[in-house]
Amino acid sequence: MSIHIDIIANRKYRPTILLRKAWNEGKNACRAILADLSRCLEYLVEALRTLLKGVFVVSQDYPNDF
Repeated sequence: MSIHIDIIANRKYRPTILLRKAWNEGKNACRAILADLSRCLEYLVEALRTLLKGVFVVSQDYPNDF
């Protein structure tokens, strides 16, 4: 099972950003949407993507608007 971020392009609108998990059931590949991250700020999505890769980054460059 893997958890990853998918960015789906839309023609006229902003891209949809989804947090998904994927796994195999026999010969079939299955996917499920865990969260819609489209309304999140870009730097938060990139930070989550970095965490999913297993890298921990501490930076003071991010604004304090949590």
